[in-house]
Amino acid sequence: MKPALHPLQLVLGLAVWAVWFVGVYAGVSLGCIAEQRGSGVSPGLLRGLLLASTALVLVGLAFGAVRCLRAGRQAQGAGRFVAAAGACLHLAAALSVAFVALPLGWLPVCA
Repeated sequence: MKPALHPLQLVLGLAVWAVWFVGVYAGVSLGCIAEQRGSGVSPGLLRGLLLASTALVLVGLAFGAVRCLRAGRQAQGAGRFVAAAGACLHLAAALSVAFVALPLGWLPVCA
């Protein structure tokens, strides 16, 4: 069985989104506490790290969606459904990541 046709694809994209979401909020919280204590973490560095992690997750989710789409074209029956649903869920997770990360671009990280 190809990995892109595995039923794990149905939860993988959303699991990646959940881990990224918790990581971003934990990063903002810990980074802002570190900034207030004067440990050398600047808001610019924190914003850069958060945006870099966001870009990495977006690329990974897009790669997963494309991989599932390609596998679904060659599959039959349940494998085709799993691949198509996995691609849609990866895409939904990528859109969720992009939507949640939008404020990182213009709002102050530690307000």
